[in-house]
Amino acid sequence: MKGTDGLRFACEYTNPRGTSVGWGFGDQEMCELFGFSDASAFFQSRVDTTTATGTEGPVLLSSGPGKTIVFPPSK
Repeated sequence: MKGTDGLRFACEYTNPRGTSVGWGFGDQEMCELFGFSDASAFFQSRVDTTTATGTEGPVLLSSGPGKTIVFPPSK
């Protein structure tokens, strides 16, 4: 990933119910990514709040600012 300016991640969910589904646990939905890299540090990124940005067919699109925490590897 050397020289990378950023990463993009997306996911999709088809709601089979008649009620709205939001982010969360239980009967709600969430989108997570877990990956590995041979890097000199570890990081965690998250998006806490989003804004609706439109639709792509039946898919609602949203975007939000990401926050990243970098953890140096333990020795």
